[in-house]
Amino acid sequence: MTRNVGSQLRIGTVLPGAASLAKLAYNTNISFEARQRMAWIDWHKSHGSNVRLTCRHFGIAHRSFYRYYNRYRRSGLTELESQSNRPRRVRQPTTPPEHIHLVRILRRANPEYSKYKLQVILTRDHGIILSASTIGRIIKRNNLFFTKLVKPKRHPSRVPRLRKPEGLHPTNSNELIEFYVKHLPMLGAKRYGFVAIDVINKRTMVHVATTISSRQTAIAWGKVC
Repeated sequence: MTRNVGSQLRIGTVLPGAASLAKLAYNTNISFEARQRMAWIDWHKSHGSNVRLTCRHFGIAHRSFYRYYNRYRRSGLTELESQSNRPRRVRQPTTPPEHIHLVRILRRANPEYSKYKLQVILTRDHGIILSASTIGRIIKRNNLFFTKLVKPKRHPSRVPRLRKPEGLHPTNSNELIEFYVKHLPMLGAKRYGFVAIDVINKRTMVHVATTISSRQTAIAWGKVC
């Protein structure tokens, strides 16, 4: 018994170095944008090097394609990465140095003053007219920011806790009692156990309640005393 094995003929062009380009395109060391631009170039070469067809296919401008294509031909894959858009010539501040020095002195002497208040002080006391935005930029460039004092949060009606005095060594019962509140899971119902333990004789009292209110705490403490 013989079996004829059919063959399939494919006609097309083979891109030189296609395997290496594919590995480079999916290299994890390059960004997603660089891999996308590499896909432009691969599609461009595999479709007759037609720039207009490539741009219509990916929806990009001709200038964008030529920019990265020429970079790739000149220096390789690394040129497909996005470069900084920062202008070569950056506008320099035109504020006189003596005005900047005065703003620094006022801000350091009064760190709570905002840029708006400093603007009023400069105009009123020194005859210097600067916009609030300019003063804000001076504060930012010179890092004239100060950490605000954070006040501890405390409820106005909360009673301060009484701590055990240092050097207290109880010798008799009821001199020192440890008090705990534990949550007791009860098949979906909430129960709280108020536990009091005498440090000397280890006598323990447990009061179970449905809430953790101060009223239940007073009841539990009354059972101890």
